[in-house]
Amino acid sequence: MTRKESTINIERIEAAKDVATLRELLQSVEGNIKGIIGNDPLSFFLERPSQNIIEEIDNYIGLRTVILDKMFTYAPDEIERIEQVNTLLTDLRRNMCRRICALYRTLLAHGVDESFDDDYEVEGKLTVGIEYDSNEGDYGTVLHLENDAYYGSDFAYMLYVIMNNEEERRCALSYIDNCCVRHEEGNTPDMTDKDLLVVDFAYLDDGTSWDECLHRDDLKHICFGYAFHSLYTHNPYALADIVRINSFDVNVQLVCQRLTDQAGQRYKDITKDNE
Repeated sequence: MTRKESTINIERIEAAKDVATLRELLQSVEGNIKGIIGNDPLSFFLERPSQNIIEEIDNYIGLRTVILDKMFTYAPDEIERIEQVNTLLTDLRRNMCRRICALYRTLLAHGVDESFDDDYEVEGKLTVGIEYDSNEGDYGTVLHLENDAYYGSDFAYMLYVIMNNEEERRCALSYIDNCCVRHEEGNTPDMTDKDLLVVDFAYLDDGTSWDECLHRDDLKHICFGYAFHSLYTHNPYALADIVRINSFDVNVQLVCQRLTDQAGQRYKDITKDNE
């Protein structure tokens, strides 16, 4: 069965003058997405859909974002939630960078094994952590707010779809932010976070607001951190989505690498031979 091509575009969205029309457009777009994915998005993404399908879904997601942002009311309770999420993400990002540097210092002080270790990957990632099951729901990873009916979106379903579609579209690079330690010979346990991090955390959150696309008088009191900026402007989440996301994951990991060729030479020896 061939799917009908959607007639919804940016021009129709911009021409919509009332909430009822916008809600109708929103539900039509979400219906198009569900027509592709079906009732079980978990199984759909496990089957690794083609990039053409992923891009088609992404186009619909983009239209949905435009509609929801046009519907967003900036009511006091919504602004308060924006501020709460911004504070949370800034704190999570700060602690991610702090923890990754502490982990690396512990390695330098107590964990180096020169008989095995050739290199290290030390990285932290801050991501959206939505869960969804067609029978069990969202497991508390999505907030259900009093004005859900105003928007008329199936938020739990759509947030899960957006998260997974971004992961497929961007080849697993769909994080809010990440940080890495620069591993070099001569690094010592007494080095500062600024010395160790590839990108200086303080530079990205120095008190200057990352308020791109958020220039409004009722938001001027919020100093937007880099993480909120990334979530909103680098990902296709609408503000109505962001205030409902109730699960953010931070993963910090250290990978010790042994790199050896067929002759048994280790990476550091091969590198020296090629110098």
